[in-house]
Amino acid sequence: MTDIPLAVLDPYDPAHLADPYPAWRQAQNDGRPVFIRALRAWAVASYDQVLAVVRDPDTYSSAPSVAADRDLAALRRAVPRACPEDFPALANSDPPAHARIRGAAQKMLTRKAVSVHEPYVRSVCAGLIGGFAADGRADIVERLAIPLPLTVICHILGVDSVGWRQVKRWSDALIDCTFPDCRQAGG
Repeated sequence: MTDIPLAVLDPYDPAHLADPYPAWRQAQNDGRPVFIRALRAWAVASYDQVLAVVRDPDTYSSAPSVAADRDLAALRRAVPRACPEDFPALANSDPPAHARIRGAAQKMLTRKAVSVHEPYVRSVCAGLIGGFAADGRADIVERLAIPLPLTVICHILGVDSVGWRQVKRWSDALIDCTFPDCRQAGG
């Protein structure tokens, strides 16, 4: 394996997207956080690093950075309140907002709460797998890993089960707005 200079790693490079594992294995082995210039963000790759980050929100904030604000300025002018950080979520908030959101999410993710949906999830799985089993092969991400969680989430939210495709388009559009280089590079 050739060492990859992680600081200058282009996460949108087609070669990296095709096989990102050597870069992240190197980051894990190195044992230190890495600043990836192309993302203007720090990356941590080991369990211990992740644990240190999530336990220290004063040092490692999830709030938007100055770079993110600058990158999203055009989007904000075109569509006010369209950016992810305008809507606090687990991934982009610090305590105390993070604790409030996490508490609400945890209630919906207990074993008892999730088990109520098991028959529906099994039927969706059976239907999706039935749609490609006879083919003998399938792109499992396209045919199962994307539609399954989106269909279930739509069901839980009371959205028509075919609405998952629209939710996927919205999600892709949000990613395109937030990380415009990713889709162009094949992400």
